[in-house]
Amino acid sequence: MYKLNEKFIVDSLPSAFVERYRTADGPALKVALFLMLGNNCDISQIASELSLPESTVERSLDFWYKAGLLLSEDTPESVKNNRSVKPSVKKERKMSAERTAKIFRNPEVSALLQEVQSFLGRTLTQSESQRLLCIYEYDELPVEVILMAVAYSKENAKRNLFGYIERIASEWKEEGLITSDKVEKHLSILADRKKKYENISKVLAVEFNSLKYRDRQYIDRWYEEYGYDESFVEEALSRSTNNSVSYINKILASWFQKGYATIKETRQEVTNAPIKSSRKRKKDDDELIMMAVKELKSRSSNGK
Repeated sequence: MYKLNEKFIVDSLPSAFVERYRTADGPALKVALFLMLGNNCDISQIASELSLPESTVERSLDFWYKAGLLLSEDTPESVKNNRSVKPSVKKERKMSAERTAKIFRNPEVSALLQEVQSFLGRTLTQSESQRLLCIYEYDELPVEVILMAVAYSKENAKRNLFGYIERIASEWKEEGLITSDKVEKHLSILADRKKKYENISKVLAVEFNSLKYRDRQYIDRWYEEYGYDESFVEEALSRSTNNSVSYINKILASWFQKGYATIKETRQEVTNAPIKSSRKRKKDDDELIMMAVKELKSRSSNGK
C-alpha cells in the first residue's frame, strides 16, 4: 500500500497549481505539468509535444495565467517578485465532526443549504454541503454573498460546479467583495463587459467563446481607457485584412497615442491632412482659458 507524500506535494508544486487543479480540465493539467518540467511557453511546441490543438493550449495558458501560475511578459518586475516569493497562507479547509455539527445547527447555515438545494433543484451531497460550510467558515462571507456566488457559478461554470463556487467565493473575498451591494456592482461591470465582448465579436466576425483572456483585456482597455467604441473597431478593421483582436489593438493603441478622439481624425491621417487632435485642442483651449483668467486677475489688481 502507498500513501501520498504530502511534503513532496507542498515543496515541489506551486501553490497556484495545488489550489486550482481541481477546476482544471485534463489538457490544462497536462500543460501545467509540461511547463513545470522547465519547458517554455511556446504554443506551437506545447501543442506538438502534447498532441493538443493550439486553441486548447492557448485556453490552458489563459487558465493558468489567471490562476497565478504564469506571468505575462507585461507583468511589472515588482509583481513578478511578489508572486515568486509569496507563501501560501490558505487555511486548511477541513473541519472536525464536532465543528461541522455545530455549524449545521446555525440557522443561517441551514437556510443557506436549503436555498442552494432549492436553487439547484436537487438534494446536496454530503461533500457539497461540506464545501459550502467551508466557504461560510473560512471565507467568512455572508449567506447572501455565498448564494450570489452559487447563482453566478451555475450560469458560468462548464463543469465542476462546486469547485467553481469555491474559486469564485475565494476571489471575491480577496477582492473585498463581501457585501451584496459590492457584489452586485461587480457583477454589473462584468455583465457590461460581456456585452461589449459580444459586440466586438460581431464586428470582428469571430466566435465569442474564442476570445482569450488577453483579448478581453484589450477590449476592456479600448472602452475604459481609450474611450473607443465599436465604431472605432469598425474603422480599424476597414483598414486591415487581419481581424484578430491583438492586431486591431495595435491600430487602436497607435491612434490613442496620437491623441485621436474621433473617427474624423483617424481618417484625416489616411489623407495626410494636417491633424490637430481633439485631446490636443482641448488642452490648448484649457491653456487659453487659464491665460485669460490670469490676465483678468492682473488687470483687476492693477486697477485697485
